[in-house]
Amino acid sequence: MPEPLLNPVSLSDLNESHPSSMEELRPVFLMQQLMMFEAAEHALMRVIAALFCLCP
Repeated sequence: MPEPLLNPVSLSDLNESHPSSMEELRPVFLMQQLMMFEAAEHALMRVIAALFCLCP
């Protein structure tokens, strides 16, 4: 059975050993948040459009 690539590490251990790693991950996290927000916004627009189509 192959070993997992990343061992589970708590955030405190991560901050103590690699103080810059959280800063490096931040842009990726923000991009993921933005993509999730855009997807949610798109879904909401479709729901609103569907409601307007149903209402005469």
